[in-house]
Amino acid sequence: MTALAETLDMIRGAITLIGQLHEASRTPVEPAKVLPGADMTPFLTRQKYELGVLRDNLKWRSPAFRFALRISMAVALGLWIADHLPYASHGYWILLTIIVILKPNFSMTKQRYNDRVIGTFIGCIISVGILKVFQEPLVLLGFLFLALVASAAFSTIKYRYTAIAACVQVLIQINLLMPNTQNAAGERLVDTVIGGIIASLFSFVLPSWEYRAIPKLVEGVLQANRRYIAATRDLLLRRAKDDFAYRVQRKQFMDALSALIGSFQRMLDEPKSRHRAVDNLNRFIVQNYLVAAHVAAARIQVRQHYAELDLPAAEAAIEQGTEAASRSLQLAIERLAADDRTGSRGAGFIRSGEPVASAVGPSLEGPPPEHADDRRARLADSADRRRADELAHAATAGESVHEAGPTASSTGRPANAVLERRLRALREDAAKIALRTGAIGRAMRMRG
Repeated sequence: MTALAETLDMIRGAITLIGQLHEASRTPVEPAKVLPGADMTPFLTRQKYELGVLRDNLKWRSPAFRFALRISMAVALGLWIADHLPYASHGYWILLTIIVILKPNFSMTKQRYNDRVIGTFIGCIISVGILKVFQEPLVLLGFLFLALVASAAFSTIKYRYTAIAACVQVLIQINLLMPNTQNAAGERLVDTVIGGIIASLFSFVLPSWEYRAIPKLVEGVLQANRRYIAATRDLLLRRAKDDFAYRVQRKQFMDALSALIGSFQRMLDEPKSRHRAVDNLNRFIVQNYLVAAHVAAARIQVRQHYAELDLPAAEAAIEQGTEAASRSLQLAIERLAADDRTGSRGAGFIRSGEPVASAVGPSLEGPPPEHADDRRARLADSADRRRADELAHAATAGESVHEAGPTASSTGRPANAVLERRLRALREDAAKIALRTGAIGRAMRMRG
């Protein structure tokens, strides 16, 4: 009953918010008062149509070029098989299945294969049932209309439903044109399976694995995060006249992080041998969200408690905290692209030990020396566990999360203490990002 009551409260709250949005949208407001001359074009994502884009993709390493070759070879094989089937009336179903299923990346191909084959199987069963029971053309036209509506309605929501509806639509149309056709459903199913197998096999030909694109996406997240922190610093230190640049950089950071998350999820759908740095990437994403949360919380703290702050001390803390976080993110960018040879030199507060020569030559026993990037990632794991232990201890002792850790400020003001604690957390999480990024870059460079 408690869970039901909480669910009802959430529904009531959602209804209230929807009502408020509806009321706000109906309130007549002059556009100039809402958007006083602000340029909203930075919030728009525009597709560029340039000759250089085509030229850049006419290269062997281009994923688009490799996909074009892959699907051309798959269609050629499909045509050859269709010409050698004992029936030739619907061989184009094989080609259609190949084109629908085969996608630029493995995970989308795998999902489309499952949806297409399962949807076609269900659609064949439904169609055979309909045609066994109903023979009147008007009734069949009614089912055809429903199938047409369903195939269009679910095309962008759930492709499996679209495949079911499309199969019903095609088989009913064939029956209306050529009544008492016996083998159409079987041919449809066999052609779909053949096309699906061809598409699945060719997904391993000239593949474009997701881990190859992840380093560029990780660098994009780090660069966007640095710009977001810099825009926040300028806003809090009153160097910016408004928060427009802050909102633009926040949007770009969230877009970059969303692109990385999408690529990471697609990588997890690929064969396990193509997975790279799964744990470090997951923690990297989480810590970037934490950095964004710290930045937003610091801004809210300054806005809500502006009169309670010791402004010179607060501005100095903001300058130091954001500068330290920005340096950590720049170090992360450098470590991401660093060659493996730099691992022996150490970085930050981690120093690599000098190799000690043995009197009888190198030892053949014992584990290989740990790479500097792996040590940094292990340090970040230890810091995460230590922080989790602190929060658990604070919760056990009845403290709030914000009370865990140092609370004193040199100014003696509580508002400054809260702000400094948030900026300290910002520095710590940015440093953890720097510790992990080298291991991510090294894992992405591994061949497998």
